[in-house]
Amino acid sequence: MLCSLLDILFAYAFDHRTTLGEPTVESAWTVSKLSITLSWLDTPTSVKDAIINCLHRALTYPVFRNWNLACRVVQDVHTLLKLGRRAILRALLTVRRILQRDECRQYLNTLYIEPYAVWIQGVDEATLTAVAHEMELYKPDKNDIRWDLAEIESVAQSDGFRPEEDAERAKVLL
Repeated sequence: MLCSLLDILFAYAFDHRTTLGEPTVESAWTVSKLSITLSWLDTPTSVKDAIINCLHRALTYPVFRNWNLACRVVQDVHTLLKLGRRAILRALLTVRRILQRDECRQYLNTLYIEPYAVWIQGVDEATLTAVAHEMELYKPDKNDIRWDLAEIESVAQSDGFRPEEDAERAKVLL
């Protein structure tokens, strides 16, 4: 249950970071696409599995596909967990509002977001702290992703891609 929550919080945090806290018309798509729970109705089996799935999807679907951005969003989720139930509930209610505006995705509120919003209110803070600690212990690596990112980056650089220039533009998001 907590692993799916991490997945949903990652999608929320990614959208929040890339839209600077102002959901757009694409926010429902972003949230539902980045979360394996909301897009495939699948549940990650561990914290590590949830993080790897989130990073993989963050490098696959959205407009901003950046390793550093995705890792920063993982840190945002870690911070949300450390802030506790109240912050998580607030994030879930924001996701609920985002999905409610989309006629194709509003059913996800009934299936996942509303039950999570009720459930999180009864979760012990120690449980959240333990999950946050487990997240802190796992350091994502590019080798964990299903692709050979080092090779992809070298091909991109040989084709004229300059990560330094891209990093300057991405600093606004980080």
